[in-house]
Amino acid sequence: MTKSATYYSIVEACDKDGCPLCRLEQEAVLKFLDTLFYEQINELEMRERLRKSLGLCHEHAWLAADGMQGNALGLAILYDDMLRVRLEQLNEKKGMQRLAPAGKCPACEQRDNAGHRALTVLARHLAEEEMREAIARSDGLCFHHLPLALEHIKESSMQIDLLSIHQEKMEKLRAELGEFIRKNDYRFINEGFGAERDAWRRAVATGAGKRR
Repeated sequence: MTKSATYYSIVEACDKDGCPLCRLEQEAVLKFLDTLFYEQINELEMRERLRKSLGLCHEHAWLAADGMQGNALGLAILYDDMLRVRLEQLNEKKGMQRLAPAGKCPACEQRDNAGHRALTVLARHLAEEEMREAIARSDGLCFHHLPLALEHIKESSMQIDLLSIHQEKMEKLRAELGEFIRKNDYRFINEGFGAERDAWRRAVATGAGKRR
């Protein structure tokens, strides 16, 4: 079976921390925002999409503002246009319904498209040893992506395999959480922390997804 760039991106992401699908989604968002502010901020088609969405969503606007360097001018241009559109609506006394966004944040669209591609490729190739081994050595899929992956997988045997991998990961993580909690008891605090030191952070990432 032909393997796409997304296939190899999933395998590579499995060797890094956190849910590999969260990582691919985040990389897609960062790539989009980088391209937006360096190449597309004055493109008419992109500007119209941003007008419909009233700019970027809360998460991605602040990611661009605080998490990525060099976007000040691009954000100034973008939101000058957003304010102009909003003032025109207010001056024309448009109905309240016109104040709501008419489109989806384009960064969210990139994230969702990347996630859908990754889920499709994962489901298609999970029967292959390389993909199964990659998922097995990863931190596993988060609570958001695991059920989505199961929906994409048609073979019940592959669903069982994926669940078995994650059951083992969750049991190991819970054991480490138990040890972390135990060592926070004053009676055992002098034992010091080992691999369980960051178990609480990994548990948050498993439940809520990799930090964006």
